[in-house]
Amino acid sequence: MNNTRTPKKKVLVAGASGLLGVAATEKFLSAGWEVIGVGRRKYRGQLDAIVAPSVVALPKVAEAVEQAGLTGKIVVTGMSTPNDMKEFVKRGSVKTVVLWNPVDLGYLAVYAAQASLAGTLKDNASQAKLPAGRLGTRDAVASLEDITAKGPLTLKNVIVLGNPFRFTRDNIDQFNF
Repeated sequence: MNNTRTPKKKVLVAGASGLLGVAATEKFLSAGWEVIGVGRRKYRGQLDAIVAPSVVALPKVAEAVEQAGLTGKIVVTGMSTPNDMKEFVKRGSVKTVVLWNPVDLGYLAVYAAQASLAGTLKDNASQAKLPAGRLGTRDAVASLEDITAKGPLTLKNVIVLGNPFRFTRDNIDQFNF
């Protein structure tokens, strides 16, 4: 009988108590990862990845990993702007940065505003489809319950853009923001 076990992969989630951190933590846990949230005590184990779901956290996490000499040993990823992450991506300490494309967000906002003004996107509708030009059709839900650092929040007429854009070594130079 073979008693060797494959150890669980471990990930550190920066901002684990925030809106995106909670979602990232739940996703990793459901995929079988061991998740360590950032806290006030030091973690002394071996990490496989650090996810920074905050635009301001990712550059500092990448910098810390580089300074610790752990580039290539720990996967670093999260949300940030391409300008803040270009050098880290080019040096290979970060392979992928994600962010919702602001051009697409603005484009979708115009369609949502037009639908709202035209009366086709009504308050508290059970569910509606929003035609959004080149982005296709987006679902609009009447409300979305969420938990934030300040407590429960109900968002009205939520329209989800979709998956975030991935900035990599191959495309990051095409963006300037």
